Amino acid sequence: MKKTESFLTVESLMDLCRQSCEGTGGRYDENEQFFVYENFPKACWYSRLHVFDAPRDVAFLIHLADLCSAPTSPKMLSFNQEDVYEGFAKDLEATGFVLAKPQKGMLYDLTTAPDYDAVEEIRRIGPEEIETWSKTCAEGFGNEAYPEQYRVQMQFDRDIFYGYFLDGKMVGTNHLNLCGKNAGIHEVSTLPDYRGRGIATKLMQQAIRDAKKAGCTIMSLQASVYGEPVYKKLGFRVVNHIFNYKRG
Repeated sequence: MKKTESFLTVESLMDLCRQSCEGTGGRYDENEQFFVYENFPKACWYSRLHVFDAPRDVAFLIHLADLCSAPTSPKMLSFNQEDVYEGFAKDLEATGFVLAKPQKGMLYDLTTAPDYDAVEEIRRIGPEEIETWSKTCAEGFGNEAYPEQYRVQMQFDRDIFYGYFLDGKMVGTNHLNLCGKNAGIHEVSTLPDYRGRGIATKLMQQAIRDAKKAGCTIMSLQASVYGEPVYKKLGFRVVNHIFNYKRG
């Protein structure tokens, strides 16, 4: 797959999906049209099919629907709007897919990033704390906790999990995936009662600091509408629009 800027926004996400397959013995396939990952039986962000090149073809849409229909199949179908034909989303919806979450793919040039200082409230999380980390992350997003996916990813030495601690408890999370020269940011979350204190910004600055140390030259993420302003203030720029769908 050619590493365009659009691809770079999801490169780390695909790496985490691949890790989840390798760690669980799940099936995956990466071709020019789509990357498909089958790993966890439960609804999981990293069990997904990402479309890169969609022909305007009913048979192709039916094939995508079939891939996402079995109990062990990908739970999420995603695509970068700028990489597919106009009207692809409506065609997907006509085959039974429902929009779950829109995001914006963003990139940041690490070669021009400031040298941020370490923050004493932030520390790396080990396997013994992944259950708490997962619950904190889920509460921040308003989702159900699913620590199994992170426990698998924690086996890989290119993943760093951060916790932000205040009042004797974990109140913020971040996950850095070192995907070659591309530092992927995931699961930036703050508990509702602790928002507005710059916790997400500090977690990002710590990740930037560690990514530069690791030799990464670019940082990527998929931003929600709530996270986008934080990332823009740090210097991230919007590259594309990502849409995540589920089977209806």
